[in-house]
Amino acid sequence: MNSELHHIVRLLYVRRVLVAWIVGLGCVVGVMVSFFLPVQYQSSAALRSEDTPVMDDMLKDMLSTLPFSIDVQKRDSTKDIVAFLESRTLRQRLIDGLDLLPRLYPWHYHPVFSALLHVSVPTTALALQEEALDAVFTVMEEADGLIRLRYLDRDPRFAAGVLDRVIVELRLYLDTEHETDAKRERIFIEKRLAESEAELHRWEAMTPSAQMPLSRIHRELAANQSVYTELKRRFALAQIAEARQTVAFKVLDPPLIPVKRARPRRMLIVGFFVVVSALIACIVVLGLAARDTTRRNDFAVPDDNETP
Repeated sequence: MNSELHHIVRLLYVRRVLVAWIVGLGCVVGVMVSFFLPVQYQSSAALRSEDTPVMDDMLKDMLSTLPFSIDVQKRDSTKDIVAFLESRTLRQRLIDGLDLLPRLYPWHYHPVFSALLHVSVPTTALALQEEALDAVFTVMEEADGLIRLRYLDRDPRFAAGVLDRVIVELRLYLDTEHETDAKRERIFIEKRLAESEAELHRWEAMTPSAQMPLSRIHRELAANQSVYTELKRRFALAQIAEARQTVAFKVLDPPLIPVKRARPRRMLIVGFFVVVSALIACIVVLGLAARDTTRRNDFAVPDDNETP
């Protein structure tokens, strides 16, 4: 093994000029590639999921009106927040609202390349299907409800603006669109409570007549009062359950406008090209050595037809 390695090193030393040329060419190509790649800046933000600060006081007020006690536990809302941040709905709103297609598919909008390649203009559906936004927008969930957001773009201010828009969309979703089972139950009971209250007022305003005796009015009033009281109690419990499932978050680190580029990593690119060119140089040198050995063997073999 050591003799073979020593032989390879000796071959490389003999062909050191060729090796230097190949590695130098790879280094030059790596430098050119690293400087021709578009510069991108990465903006970042940090969120933390938490319960609303008014929830405890609100629950205390509700619990004080009930004849029994309920153990209220806080609910981890990180999963709900991350689910929306990774959803297709958010990506569609970002692509359409911020016109991200020219940034996600720059070659398709380039006047020269689009004319030469005859490419069609991409659509939002195509970007969602190819998950094009995932290449520049990342969501990372960490311990203790910490969520980190990152976005890459050529314009550092635009990158920070995208994360600002993500936070706005998240607040809008949690405030107006997010529905838990407790919220749906509270809405249903609230509608039934309003109907029961209207029915109770109707019987209270009813006047006795031959067709509607006073005894029947009293029975209907008692029955509707019982239903209204039960719905009122269930409505208070539904409010408690809804408050227990409240999803909220706090912005720990607002989106940062970066000043240092994140990509391309020029030293890493140049190092990669140098390593690849060095491997190519080794293969070329070993190939030349094998060719020379084959030629020497061909000249060393005597001709069978040759007479002494």
